[in-house]
Amino acid sequence: SFKINFRNQVLKVKVSQEGTQFELEGNSELKIMVNGKVVAISPHNLIKV
Repeated sequence: SFKINFRNQVLKVKVSQEGTQFELEGNSELKIMVNGKVVAISPHNLIKV
């Protein structure tokens, strides 16, 4: 797992055999591309891809 500081927000990323998890510590939604698909991450919600 690792953290990315992007636009004054911290994106936590955890990679495992089951998939990838994202959690955003910040104030606004962040859209990222994962495996060719756009994923919207809301603050303080755990997203599994």
